[in-house]
Amino acid sequence: MGEEGRQTDTGIKVPKWRFMDYILGKLDFCFWLQTAFRILRSYSSLAGVPSFPILVCSPMIAMLAPDDFSGEAGMFDLELGGRVAIVTGGSDGLGRATARRLAAEGCKVVICARRQDYLQAAAAALAEETGGTVVAQAADVTRPADIEALVAATLERFGGIDILVNNAGSSAAAALEDLDDAAWHADIELKLMAAVRLCRAIVPLMRQRGGGAIVNATIPGGKAPTARSLPTSVTRAAGINLTKSLANEFAADGIRVNTVCIGLIKSAQWERRAGDKPVDELYAQMAERVPLGHVGEAADYADLVAFLVSQRARYITGTAVNLDGGMSPVV
Repeated sequence: MGEEGRQTDTGIKVPKWRFMDYILGKLDFCFWLQTAFRILRSYSSLAGVPSFPILVCSPMIAMLAPDDFSGEAGMFDLELGGRVAIVTGGSDGLGRATARRLAAEGCKVVICARRQDYLQAAAAALAEETGGTVVAQAADVTRPADIEALVAATLERFGGIDILVNNAGSSAAAALEDLDDAAWHADIELKLMAAVRLCRAIVPLMRQRGGGAIVNATIPGGKAPTARSLPTSVTRAAGINLTKSLANEFAADGIRVNTVCIGLIKSAQWERRAGDKPVDELYAQMAERVPLGHVGEAADYADLVAFLVSQRARYITGTAVNLDGGMSPVV
């Protein structure tokens, strides 16, 4: 029993000591007992000592077990098992990390991107990594017909939609004089209207299921724009206001809507921009701008999204959370 466990999104199997962690976590006056148990547990795992003597005492205090921890020691059970999630831009980078985390939590995940071959390979890899259900549906989210097909395919396969992560986008920016009308329209379609159309199609379906959760990806520049950050800062600011408006409009339906403002996080986009510069050198330079002293990982974003779409965040809606290591001013 001590060797059994659930595979996490890192691929590491974590022992299921949930039962005793629950029990001892309930006994505030027995902190010493909790500590002793965890030391013994670690010794048992490292030295190969049978765990039976530890577990044989568990029935005596089973009635004290709480119900708000997962099989991973110290981790919340997000209770996402069986939920149906759509993750746009899910074949790579932050979207792929998010799809991996949601699938590992038990969600049935539909990922979309424009390239069907690359998308299919990503879905297969994610399903193998997590042991979960990950389905590929090619879609260009700037095309209304593709959005309709994405939603229809998800309904046909799973019968409903509980979670939407509007992750598709880019981080290119330019000065005003370098942007013609076509550039503005392209940015608005990708970073604003895609989210509008997806929400418009999916919110009624969430309402039918008694609620749901939406996360829109944006950047801190949507709150505090800098020079030469057009049109991204403008469209991202619109996205933040879209989040707040939808959160207010659909709160009574049990639908929560939040935004994650993504700062400097390792991604393929940054690595492509590095050109001939070593990637490690690029990230080291970026880290100098971050108060925490390091650049974020895709898993940091995925963890936050998974929390926001879970019932652990049931009292959080209409907010824009900075995920930037402390770079942004208080806004």
